[in-house]
Amino acid sequence: QLESRPPEPADLGTLTPAAVSEASRRGRDAAARLAVDKFLDLLGGFAGNAALHFLPTGGVYLAGGVIAHLAPEVQGSRLLSSYADKGRLSDVVRKCPLAIVLNPELELMGARRMAVQLVG
Repeated sequence: QLESRPPEPADLGTLTPAAVSEASRRGRDAAARLAVDKFLDLLGGFAGNAALHFLPTGGVYLAGGVIAHLAPEVQGSRLLSSYADKGRLSDVVRKCPLAIVLNPELELMGARRMAVQLVG
């Protein structure tokens, strides 16, 4: 049961993800801030579940335009706590580092590496 109604969004024009994250970053809109906070909370929980499922020894890497754009918002968000909050298995997740990839050329680097391997 909700104790209060969520904030009403300000007039942001077209509500693109970029507009929402920009409004959140500038502190212009409480609803945008809530949306970004909830997204980072859910992303952290999902990444933690993936860490438990796959047990990646090298870590979990969050990549792509959305997380790269929201990287400044991670500090002070629930992403890291949601990542590690896995009850009795929290220690397992804490041993698996979480990283945000900021390089926009990542997929090209991977494609180049595969091409070099294939061509020899």
